[in-house]
Amino acid sequence: MIEKESNCTSAIWETREILLICPDCSKQIKLIERNGPLTLTPKEAAIRSGIGINTIYEICRDNPAFPAFRVGKKTLIPVEAFDKWVADLGKRRSGFKK
Repeated sequence: MIEKESNCTSAIWETREILLICPDCSKQIKLIERNGPLTLTPKEAAIRSGIGINTIYEICRDNPAFPAFRVGKKTLIPVEAFDKWVADLGKRRSGFKK
């Protein structure tokens, strides 16, 4: 297998993409390693996005499309789903008049 790497670093999380190429069939396999948590707390989501923590809690409670779940009393938000949700908000330009 041939291995190629690329690194992407944010303030807290670091990801590494590894492209494996099979020498027999030339099939490519892309692996993504993440050095960091898979989930965020509402406080971490607020810091990451710039959205207020009370607003994050309201969205967790009131928006069924928001990617949050509870484990016991703790609210957790998957990192990748949260990033996609924020990016989709930007595409919809919610809160702005046309």
